[in-house]
Amino acid sequence: RECWRLTTRSGRTIVATDNHPFLKVGGWTPLSELEVGDRIAVPREVPVFGECDWSSERIRLLAYFIAEGGLTGRMPRFTNADPVIVDDFERCVYEEFESCAVTNIGITYTVRYIGDRFRGCNDVTAWLKSLELMGKSALEKRFPDVVWTFSREQLVDFVRVVMSCDGTVYPLRGYARIEFAVASENLARDMHHALIRLGIVSKFWFKKERCWRVEITEPASVDRYQREIGWLGEKTQRRFSERPGGRALRSNIGAPPAEVWELVRKALDNAGMSFAELSRRCGENSSNPHTRRSLPQRRLAMYAEVLDDDDLRFLAKPDLYWDEVVSIGYDGERDVYDLTVPMGSNFIADDICVHNSSLLSDFALAAGKRTQPVVLFSLEMSRQEVVQRFLSSE
Repeated sequence: RECWRLTTRSGRTIVATDNHPFLKVGGWTPLSELEVGDRIAVPREVPVFGECDWSSERIRLLAYFIAEGGLTGRMPRFTNADPVIVDDFERCVYEEFESCAVTNIGITYTVRYIGDRFRGCNDVTAWLKSLELMGKSALEKRFPDVVWTFSREQLVDFVRVVMSCDGTVYPLRGYARIEFAVASENLARDMHHALIRLGIVSKFWFKKERCWRVEITEPASVDRYQREIGWLGEKTQRRFSERPGGRALRSNIGAPPAEVWELVRKALDNAGMSFAELSRRCGENSSNPHTRRSLPQRRLAMYAEVLDDDDLRFLAKPDLYWDEVVSIGYDGERDVYDLTVPMGSNFIADDICVHNSSLLSDFALAAGKRTQPVVLFSLEMSRQEVVQRFLSSE
């Protein structure tokens, strides 16, 4: 079937058919009805982890070679000038590979085999080959599959090392801003996804040739990165402004868009309450609700409790991030599959909230058009929603 590629402001991308539903404030909406500028729900966190029997030293060593490794020669090399990072790199090599030693020329460190060269081989080289990393240039690097089997603690260790080598943290108006810049698109995409697994919202984007960036600017995500992941070496010494009173810097980035005010108005009408009374009960100082702006989730959550409205409670969930659609483009014909899941009928694909597709209802509609009698049972849509689904497809 024909497919389209949708990209969001944060850099998340998905390829889907035009009937595949995405979550807007007003409900599940087919891709064909989405427009650039719409906000769709994406998860702030995808906490999927595995179990890996690797030691912390082996995990850190993998991260060092991915970040600063020279892997296109006969022997693996590592280049870095930070003494703390270099010491840790050497320690990881000696702990994991007793048959190898590290020598250096300047700030470039080479891992060599120190046994009988006629009876053995460089075990680090063999290990990197098994991970399909040896021979890869900076443009070709990406996370090997084993990374996605790490536990949360192991993934934190891995990300900390990669970011300490290829990332940076610097002040913007006194507050921390975190960036990761590399030549490989796949490596940047992998870091973007790893941060999502750890609950950190970031932006993936292309800056210029051979420069793909992942930026963490949302205050809550910057704070979480600094608190839960952190740095190695010199970057641990960098200091930034404290939040006034120790409070987190607030931001409307990723908040429910202005359309949510229509649902607030409906809830107010149902409760027979004015905006002024709602503001008073929520302890707000101003009766001007600023309905042309997005509505921060903390305020929406207060409104939901005062109005006792489940729809508003859902939209106020802190694990949802409302990401702006920046492009929708034709992506050609592809083999597609009708994926259906139970218990809520929605799932995460490419780090975006999506819903069971409507292929079966499309079959029912096609049969109905041929005057065939059709009975459709749906456990996820009301009768009115089924009718609306059919009408919207015309």
